[in-house]
Amino acid sequence: MKRISILSLALAALLSSGAFASGGTYNYGYDAPKPKPVDTRYEYGKTIYQGRAKNVGKVNFCVNNGEAVEPLKASTLRPFKRGSVRNLTSSLYNCDTSQKVSETINSKDLSYVVYYLNKRFRLRLNNG
Repeated sequence: MKRISILSLALAALLSSGAFASGGTYNYGYDAPKPKPVDTRYEYGKTIYQGRAKNVGKVNFCVNNGEAVEPLKASTLRPFKRGSVRNLTSSLYNCDTSQKVSETINSKDLSYVVYYLNKRFRLRLNNG
């Protein structure tokens, strides 16, 4: 009889401590996970690259590898890995007009696109 009453007291103490309580906190003793901060430079560069920026318009990006102007993708950006930002920006072309991108959009928007490409394709560009 004593054994049952001791077990029932221990169970009541455990339940009242909140260890098995539902709701209230995310995980007992810990806060809910916080969302990661949004990288606004990355997101704006992405919108320009995808042609969704209204002030820039639709630009189909191509890259000049020395031999030919090819559509921009991971394999065509491989020669620029660990290169300079200046080298990449001078090699970006608009596929539709065969004109340099630096002549069609302003330098600030171009820097957002290069930031996006650097982060998206892990180019590890230096500022030289």
